[in-house]
Amino acid sequence: MPGLSAQHVNFQNSLTDQGIINSTIYHSLQDSQGYIWFATESGVLRFDGREFKHFSVDEGLSDNEVLKIYADSKNRIWFLTLSGKLSYYLNGRIFNAGNDDLVRKTSINSAFTSFYEDKQHNLWFAALDNIYLKISPANEVSRIDLGEKLHGRECFFYEDDKNGLMLVGRSGFYRIIDDKGVLVDYPYIFHKTKCYAYTPSGGLIFLAAEGIVSMQGSRQRLIIPKRYLPPDNQLSYLFLDKRNNLWVNTLGTGTYLFSNFFQKPTTYKHYLPGTIITGALHDNEDNLWFTTVGEGTYMLPANYLKVVSLTTAQGLSSNKIYSVTKDSDNNLWLGMDKGMINVIRSKGIEQLDANYQNYIYNRVNNLQEDKDRNMWCATDKGIVLFRKDKANKKVIIRSSVGYEYPTKVVSESIDREIYFVYSSGIQKINKENLKQEIYQSEPLPNFPKIRTFTQFLDEQGTLWFANVRGLHSYKNYQLTSFARSDSLLTHRITHITQMPDQTLVLATYGYGLIFFKDGKIIRQVTKKDGLPDNICRKVIINDNVIWVATNNGICRITYKNGKRKLDSFTVSDGIISNEINDIFVDAEKIYIATPRGLSILNTNIEKIISKPPMVQISQVSTNNEILNVNQKISLPHDNNRLFIRFVAITFQDPKNITYEYRLKGQKAGWIRTTNNFVDLSSLSTGDHIFEVKAKKINSGWSKAVNISFTVTPPYWQKWWFLSLLGICLIILIVGAVRYVTAFQYQQRFRKIETEQRLQKERERIARDLHDNVGSQLAYIINSLDDTPAANEVLTSSRTSHLREFTKQTINQLRETIWAIRQENISIGELVTRVQKLIWELTRYKTDFKHEIKVAGNQELKLSPVQALNLYRIVQEAINNIFNHSQADMVQITFNVNAPTSLDIIIADNGIGFDTQKTRLDSYGLLNMQERAKEIPAQFSILSSPGKGTRIKLKMDL
Repeated sequence: MPGLSAQHVNFQNSLTDQGIINSTIYHSLQDSQGYIWFATESGVLRFDGREFKHFSVDEGLSDNEVLKIYADSKNRIWFLTLSGKLSYYLNGRIFNAGNDDLVRKTSINSAFTSFYEDKQHNLWFAALDNIYLKISPANEVSRIDLGEKLHGRECFFYEDDKNGLMLVGRSGFYRIIDDKGVLVDYPYIFHKTKCYAYTPSGGLIFLAAEGIVSMQGSRQRLIIPKRYLPPDNQLSYLFLDKRNNLWVNTLGTGTYLFSNFFQKPTTYKHYLPGTIITGALHDNEDNLWFTTVGEGTYMLPANYLKVVSLTTAQGLSSNKIYSVTKDSDNNLWLGMDKGMINVIRSKGIEQLDANYQNYIYNRVNNLQEDKDRNMWCATDKGIVLFRKDKANKKVIIRSSVGYEYPTKVVSESIDREIYFVYSSGIQKINKENLKQEIYQSEPLPNFPKIRTFTQFLDEQGTLWFANVRGLHSYKNYQLTSFARSDSLLTHRITHITQMPDQTLVLATYGYGLIFFKDGKIIRQVTKKDGLPDNICRKVIINDNVIWVATNNGICRITYKNGKRKLDSFTVSDGIISNEINDIFVDAEKIYIATPRGLSILNTNIEKIISKPPMVQISQVSTNNEILNVNQKISLPHDNNRLFIRFVAITFQDPKNITYEYRLKGQKAGWIRTTNNFVDLSSLSTGDHIFEVKAKKINSGWSKAVNISFTVTPPYWQKWWFLSLLGICLIILIVGAVRYVTAFQYQQRFRKIETEQRLQKERERIARDLHDNVGSQLAYIINSLDDTPAANEVLTSSRTSHLREFTKQTINQLRETIWAIRQENISIGELVTRVQKLIWELTRYKTDFKHEIKVAGNQELKLSPVQALNLYRIVQEAINNIFNHSQADMVQITFNVNAPTSLDIIIADNGIGFDTQKTRLDSYGLLNMQERAKEIPAQFSILSSPGKGTRIKLKMDL
């Protein structure tokens, strides 16, 4: 439209947009990882699109004032300083003369001005006063001093196939042979310091006295004669971008663009007037960068030729634009802050004041032209009318709530009545009052007085509106609410419009777009479907294309063959800001109101799919300790938390980056986030690979980058410990098997032993029956035999005695059983029972004497088996004395040698016997020996004829 020029491109300034810390920038470079480096008078800056990282002498630079930055084929980034001291950056570290032998050899006392790497990968550095350094691929350093041979203090290098490497100065081209310069004759020679540029094909562009010359190999060609150039007294730097456009930069008058340089352009466009430009850069996203003195950097987005932007630099009263529309004369109206309106006409920009009083906070929220071509303005302080028929005379509309009332939306009905939304509802100005110039609004009958957001009047005369209770309609004084039909309709609705098929399109504050027809929601479009944001402020439908203003750029929704397509446009496409306040669309252009100015796009603009961003892992730390990402990272098991910061290097809308990350091999898969960091905690032991990738709002996914690290296991999880544990486990298993086997064998052995003991017990009981019961029965038989044969009938006393003796025999049998059942028996109890036994046996032998002696502790316990066996041995011995020895006296001695042994001695004064001639294997003696062995006890017999018998038992306690 008239009044707007394509030269109003959107330069983004680092001082205001990125917060750069230094305003004087000498040079710039984009490295192989995508970072942009800036040389400044106080060090260098590395920019990733979001943050600047500052390097100075504290980080290893040889000098803080860096004039140039270059990269070689080994990915070393060289810093050329004013002091003539070099340093370079490699793998996160700066090398200087203090820590690197190569740099130590390069120091000179003159400022470096240029750098070149030839086809043999020699590095050449030029300094003031014609001093040059050469670093070979083997890092050998040589110095060349051409003295006064070259006129001028600054030269640069050029290489062609015919003459090889040459030095270029104001006195001509000098071929370097054996470290000497030999002049080569060319038609055009270098005319002005720094005014040269290399071409992508290895050629050269330079400023000669005749104009700008292109040189390819040895062939020179004048492209732009001097008469077509701006005055050369300020020319400072030539830059050929990737589109073959030539930028001629100056020291104070900005930059001049010659499009399609090799087509010999004769006209130019002028940008950034009054700016001192020191250098330029075309990055890998197609953005252009200009470094300046005092103004930081300027970035020109890739689509700068497709987007026109207007700011205060082009004459607007403010960059804060809240509403935009066009009138019937094709003038563009902009609602600003402080109640100001800018009208852009073919002759220039006119400013109108919509203030009722001089309010500082008074936004113009909406602009609407009526059918009489008057412009209605909804402001924070009320409704203002600019009458077309009276040269835009300002009229203040008074309402029933007074003069000061915040208003949002103005609409005109089909019968030319004006409706406007204010803070507590909707009011109307009827057409009769307008005809009579009565500018007084009135409330609608039966209309809720509640906070209202927006309105829309359809062609059937229905007033659609949204308030804090949701969506409603109002017609013929009847109110219909739709909020109850769907909870989505209860949320804040910021704008309402209608499609040709009567479908309402509702812009919401956080829920995207809602399509509403026949009293119900038919679909919803959100960020998941391609909207740049779910906060939508305005919807315009033009030729079946839906344009949406969001909090993160604009969106174009088109339908083709029944398929919906969404294209988003943000700052990455050249829009001046992603925060969109309002839009207006005509047949050719869309006008975008933002807090930073106005942007204008063609409605048929093609969406450019950008290359995916380059992703770098910028920092890895644990417990506030920063780790070196270029070295192997190993974490102990008790410090298994890792904080990783990464960045997608982009300079087109860096805030609209989406990341996905994962630990490779885990089931969770890719995790999506908009944060550029992740905190990995409770990491398992072992080797891990962290991967991250990113995408811009207008690109696909980048290639994933990764970093490997290891969480070392505790010693009990290491191989040697596990091996040792395995060996121990094997030993334990073998031991357990052997134990179980031995236990089973022992159980079987015990079973056999038990059976044997049972057998022995049977035999012992048999002996008891023999020794005790058998002897008693034998006594009864003997007593019967002693009865005179003539006397057939036993005397009464004799019968009574036998009865008593038989009873005693039974009692003794019971005692045997009782003894076996006892847990233990004291020695004293044993002595008592022996005493009782003798008393019973000597009851009828009055001439028989006996004596029992006890020495020691009688409370010591014996097992039932021990006690019973000792008792039976003594019993057997006494029976033998009575039956065979003819003794009249027996002495029994118990010696308790606590706690070691018990000695029992049984001695009589009988006839004795010769132990050598007498058999000792009679059943009675044999039983005595076996019982002694069972206890166990030592059993011995001492006897000789006429000297009695002595039996000795010795048992360990």
